[in-house]
Amino acid sequence: MKHKTLKLYVLLARNQHWVISKSLVTLDIKDLYVNLPIPNILHITKFWLNKHNNDNTITKQTLHLLKIILQQNYFQYNNQFFQPEKGNAMGSPLSSTIAEIYPQFLEEIYIKQWLESKEITYY
Repeated sequence: MKHKTLKLYVLLARNQHWVISKSLVTLDIKDLYVNLPIPNILHITKFWLNKHNNDNTITKQTLHLLKIILQQNYFQYNNQFFQPEKGNAMGSPLSSTIAEIYPQFLEEIYIKQWLESKEITYY
């Protein structure tokens, strides 16, 4: 967590009246790009495509192309080439998009439900 962000959390926490039955939870995803398993990326992409698209052919073609791109994930270090077993390379044109849809999926599946059931108050 960046220092400025931590300062903001501390300032906000000082001005709150805390009730013992409440908890403050924060999530930080460490090394998100390189830790996302390819099958999960494909599953979550399929979820969003199905939610926003009715054309099964487009969904299948998009998933097929994405799988090819993710499996052709190479990087070079010290004049040697490597292929990671999971995740997406930093600097890949798809990295930021994939890194964004993953937490949005968690929000859609879990956080939205917890907000509606009042299990969490603020998000």
